[in-house]
Amino acid sequence: MRSLRRNDRFLMAIACLFLAGKIKESPRPLHKIIEVAYTLRAKTDTKRLEKMKDQAFMDQIHEHVVRAERVLLCTLGFDFDVQLSYQRSLDILKRLNLLERKEEGDQSMSQLTVNFLNDCLRTTMCLQYTAESIAAAAVSLAAYVRNVEVDHGEIWKYAQKELAEEILGEMFSLYEAALMAQQVWPK
Repeated sequence: MRSLRRNDRFLMAIACLFLAGKIKESPRPLHKIIEVAYTLRAKTDTKRLEKMKDQAFMDQIHEHVVRAERVLLCTLGFDFDVQLSYQRSLDILKRLNLLERKEEGDQSMSQLTVNFLNDCLRTTMCLQYTAESIAAAAVSLAAYVRNVEVDHGEIWKYAQKELAEEILGEMFSLYEAALMAQQVWPK
């Protein structure tokens, strides 16, 4: 996989927004996306806001974003059929008879699993691993958090055990980092 480190992350973010609109069949004009992104980035920087009025500058940014889009497309291998893990996790919960299990005042197993899956979407896991593996890891983590006994053999039918354990490790690291950040920066 190609590294995006050599590219301006701000331009790559604009390219991602532009490409996402195309993929989800709700495209937005590139000049509007650039305008909004630069306005949000500049906020009170009057020099940057003045630059946006210069058509040559905006044309140059437009070209950079189009190049960034090409880099993004090549990096992703033009593969936009990313399978999400939601349905697969519900299937696993259903087979384990955990779909509607809920204690007084607690989230249901399905809601907790979905929360873990949502957090995974903030990472690159959905690009690295199969939807089945991520679903199995999320169900396993939800069972662990809720102290629910589950047949892990049944869970591992949906994914390779080693792969799901690797994903679990990444999930634990994600939450561990979040907990450390809370301890360093208390509210």
